Amino acid sequence: MKSLFTVLSSVVLALVLAGCATGQPKPESLLAQAQSRVEQARSVNAERHAPVVFREAQKNLKMANELISKEEYEKATSYLDRSIADSNLAIATSNAEKSEKAAQQVQKNLRALEREVK
Repeated sequence: MKSLFTVLSSVVLALVLAGCATGQPKPESLLAQAQSRVEQARSVNAERHAPVVFREAQKNLKMANELISKEEYEKATSYLDRSIADSNLAIATSNAEKSEKAAQQVQKNLRALEREVK
């Protein structure tokens, strides 16, 4: 009887250790990075300049948070990666659009100056 208990205890311990060894840790730093990038995209008005990509970034972050609450860290990591990529694209698109508008304004000002000089 004692040896059966020892064997069962060993099996349970092995299963617990195997479960801990294969489990992915909570992606806390990746979550913080994704949240930061979404906020940065918001701060450069990506919702106006790149609305579709910005919404995708937000949607992926929300989905990742839901998966984290269910302790599905591997799937959550995938959504966090997508959120970061979408945020980066939204930031780049927003900055490019702002730069293009600024360049157009400079061109407009130069034309106006040229007319004044003539």
